[in-house]
Amino acid sequence: MLATSTSSRGKASVSETIAGWRQAVLDGNNAFDQQAYSTALGCYELALALAERMFGRIDDAGTGVAAYVIARHNLADTYERLAHTSEQSRQLCLAHERLCDGMNDPALGVAWQVSAQNHSRHTYAELVRFLGSHPHDQAAKRTIRQGAAGMTSGRCAQ
Repeated sequence: MLATSTSSRGKASVSETIAGWRQAVLDGNNAFDQQAYSTALGCYELALALAERMFGRIDDAGTGVAAYVIARHNLADTYERLAHTSEQSRQLCLAHERLCDGMNDPALGVAWQVSAQNHSRHTYAELVRFLGSHPHDQAAKRTIRQGAAGMTSGRCAQ
């Protein structure tokens, strides 16, 4: 677990995890650009696993939330290229739902709640874009009803 720590080992562990996440994303992006989508998926799944380890546990909430959203959205983009619409939808929904839950979770702390709120606008926009192409996707319709930060519907509203 990556508990926030003032010890040099704790800081090194967080730095190593962030560096590993960045490398996984870079490797995934290179594979994606080369249309090696299976490889890209593996890299982005690693990035997601690292982002999930950091979520709510590191000092830099902005980095933690961004890492999670980027990993989920990279997976969604890859599934889009593979024409796996249901998995693309699942990734987009999970990203938005996690942020909606996070922005309303006092156990995360204010910095994490605010970062989740800020990033929820982006996850909401991605769901809107997705529904523009796939208007009958029921999961995305349910998730988008949560709204985005500042809106007045669903558990995501503030």
